[in-house]
Amino acid sequence: MKDLLINAISSGFQGEWTHIDPMKALAGLSASTAKKKSNSIPHSCWELLHHIVIWQDIIIRQIKGEKLNWNEIEQENNWPTREVMDDDSNWWNLVTKFKQGKEEAATLLMDGDFAKISSGFPELTTIKLYLVLLQHTSYHIGQLITIRQILGDWPPKTSDN
Repeated sequence: MKDLLINAISSGFQGEWTHIDPMKALAGLSASTAKKKSNSIPHSCWELLHHIVIWQDIIIRQIKGEKLNWNEIEQENNWPTREVMDDDSNWWNLVTKFKQGKEEAATLLMDGDFAKISSGFPELTTIKLYLVLLQHTSYHIGQLITIRQILGDWPPKTSDN
């Protein structure tokens, strides 16, 4: 049974039964396009990825058993500042951080005790944390693709197009 769970969650990180492989959703997305907003959606692709990475990090820390200060987390800024978004290198660093977080979650998954209770939340098991991570990422990746569609930047342009 554990192998089935590992396979299902691991394949979810690659886009199976979730919206799409998140790295494919980011393919060809430049920093300048990532900053753009449409009139119909309140966030940019950059803002959404920033939010995903913030919560990816929090969930991974929780999976690892770190005792988190939720009062401090509630005060964290879920969205990047204008100053952060003014430096295009921060976009590429964010994409790298996202990819590394995905890889770390996948590695932790292989050794995970799915019944382990999360510190601070007795009803939150490790398996639930992985499901939250998949759902949260998939939801916002879907929004990110919608923004790219509205901006005329989807599907990604490749040398094959």
